[in-house]
Amino acid sequence: MPDAAKRAADWKDWAYRTALGAVVLWGMNWLGSKIDTLSGLPAKVNQLVVDQGKLTVAVDDIKKAQTGFATGADVQTLTGRVDTLTGRVDGMEATVNSLVKPVPKR
Repeated sequence: MPDAAKRAADWKDWAYRTALGAVVLWGMNWLGSKIDTLSGLPAKVNQLVVDQGKLTVAVDDIKKAQTGFATGADVQTLTGRVDTLTGRVDGMEATVNSLVKPVPKR
């Protein structure tokens, strides 16, 4: 019986070592993929810096091109003035209609 116990222990040891080896290989593969991903980050960061610089220049160009055009605040002010004038015209319409003699329809 001691021989059977040794074979059982050897089999368990082999299974344990095989599983442990598989886990270690999987972990090394995972770590390698992370290192590969991280090694590409500096190039991506540099590209983001370049893209951000281009975007800043484009925004500055757009601001220069829009010089002289109304801003959002100007449009709001103008809309308010038009609304005020429309109200005044609506208010004077009745007065004007009462002063002007209607033209007879032919």
